[in-house]
Amino acid sequence: MKFSINKKDFVHYVQHLTQIVPQKSTMQIAGCILLDAYSEKNQIRLVTTDLNITAIATIEANVLESGSICIPSKKFSDIIQALPDAMIQFNCINDKLDVTCEKSNYTLNIIDSSLFPIIPEYNSESRIVFDKNVFAKMVANTSFATGVDSTNPMFSGVYCNFSATEQIMAATDSKRIAEVKTFAEVNLAEPMEFVIPVKTLTFIEKFFTNDVDDITLIDEGTKVVLVYNNIVVITNKYAGKYPIYSVVFKKEHENSLIVDKVLMKDATRRVSLLNAEDDRNIIKVSVLQNEIAIEAINNELGAGKETIDNFSFDGEPLVIGLNSRFLLSFLNVIDSDEVLFKIGKSTDAIWILNNDDDDSMSIRFVVMPLRLE
Repeated sequence: MKFSINKKDFVHYVQHLTQIVPQKSTMQIAGCILLDAYSEKNQIRLVTTDLNITAIATIEANVLESGSICIPSKKFSDIIQALPDAMIQFNCINDKLDVTCEKSNYTLNIIDSSLFPIIPEYNSESRIVFDKNVFAKMVANTSFATGVDSTNPMFSGVYCNFSATEQIMAATDSKRIAEVKTFAEVNLAEPMEFVIPVKTLTFIEKFFTNDVDDITLIDEGTKVVLVYNNIVVITNKYAGKYPIYSVVFKKEHENSLIVDKVLMKDATRRVSLLNAEDDRNIIKVSVLQNEIAIEAINNELGAGKETIDNFSFDGEPLVIGLNSRFLLSFLNVIDSDEVLFKIGKSTDAIWILNNDDDDSMSIRFVVMPLRLE
């Protein structure tokens, strides 16, 4: 193997593909990056995997000799990032990889590439094409609501349900729900329904550019393949049934609270500084006739309170307990200047919505109220 490539054309791929590699693994080869060089195509291929997700990048390079090697990914990434911004020369000699860039030189031990896990193949015609900006917005409005539950890995995944006329992404950690629907007419013969790791969706976004607009999702049996430009990500689906979250949307609450998003976010953020160090992050929100009062009480530090007097509400006064971190996670992604809360009783789940007239996309959030002491 012998090739050269400019650092700026290479470092971005090495850096991000290394993030797929598990930090701890009993298999040395799982901590490696597979590097293939093809002289007939003047291309190199980088592959990493955590055995659930496989990421592949194909890059143009000046390839003089073909070859295939594996090399520990973390150290390789550190070295590439530290090199000068210049042309890097790679030359494999006697089971060593020689890396030269200006006055820097490394001689690195390599591993037999035949030991690398088998790269999954795909050929299914069941696929859907998204505009990358729509895709990114769907991911941004759902990925934060995933959780970590060792007893139910579904909570760490994003639910996808795509048809020719409606496309849904949703996520829940059992305490909050985020759902996005788009209503594009797409060329899709059979509906797709699956749950995949949130890591897969957020990973491929790192490669989005202004030059390529479309991302393709391919349903490949037990796997899903995402293709964007020169990047391919192959991910396992989660086996099992996703929680039936949609039941909370069966009946819309009658009362509507509309408030400026920035006012609500800033007030919540400041008051939540007094939250106790626990998972509840509880704040008391009192919706009164003339004001919204947001309060936090910490037995060790004291109390904090903010009021908002510019809002509209068509219901009776009420007091609810909310997780401030969950509330802020919704307010951070809402696009509209105002946020719409659909509220029932103080014990009912609360809907949080964009307050806009976008007919091409529906974004809905739900948070469960907390019991106040």
